[in-house]
Amino acid sequence: MPWQIIFKIGAEEGSLTVLGRHNDAGQWQYTLVRDEAALQFLTKEFTDKELYSDCLASSWEEVLDELDVYPWAQMYPLGPFHPDHKIRIWAAVQARSAEDGYDADWETLCGCGEDCRA
Repeated sequence: MPWQIIFKIGAEEGSLTVLGRHNDAGQWQYTLVRDEAALQFLTKEFTDKELYSDCLASSWEEVLDELDVYPWAQMYPLGPFHPDHKIRIWAAVQARSAEDGYDADWETLCGCGEDCRA
């Protein structure tokens, strides 16, 4: 099964993208892709491996652990979000967000409104 974008986050020098697909057993598996290739325009001191990486995660919790290396819930969300994951994404953002983040943008892309507010 091909990889699908679950959600994407924009940052100053690049992006973080969570991709997902069903494995042979029908369970979701995920990968986190970090792409900071925009830094190449500013400096040539980084290798491609330093600017781009991915890691495979066997569960939602595992991909969130990988994401938590970054303050991702305070970064700018880029849509659209995968429809099967919107409520999960919103719950993860709510557990990690701060007042200086983009909560309204996350809420809009998750399509939550009043229904998802804690």
